[in-house]
Amino acid sequence: MPSALAIAYNNLSNMLEAGVPVLRSLKTVSPGLKRRTRKAFLGLAEGVSNGNTLTETMRLHPDVFSRVDVMLVEVGEKSGNLPDLVGLLSKWHEMKNRMIN
Repeated sequence: MPSALAIAYNNLSNMLEAGVPVLRSLKTVSPGLKRRTRKAFLGLAEGVSNGNTLTETMRLHPDVFSRVDVMLVEVGEKSGNLPDLVGLLSKWHEMKNRMIN
């Protein structure tokens, strides 16, 4: 079974790929997540709504988002390939979860 982050990143990637703005995507994805992940994604939505980048806000939640997550999102924001890189994070977390379980 995929991890909560794998599911969240997959849903976020799909919405961004469809052209849904980041803030709306984060708010839409959040309700279906497990408590800890939902809280972090709602925090991301709040940070983005306050004018911060997704990367800046992710750094405020190191208990949920690893350095790899933050670095890939930062590359995605700077390169304009955020949907693709969030999709890669989804696959990474799914694979990592399989290896652990």
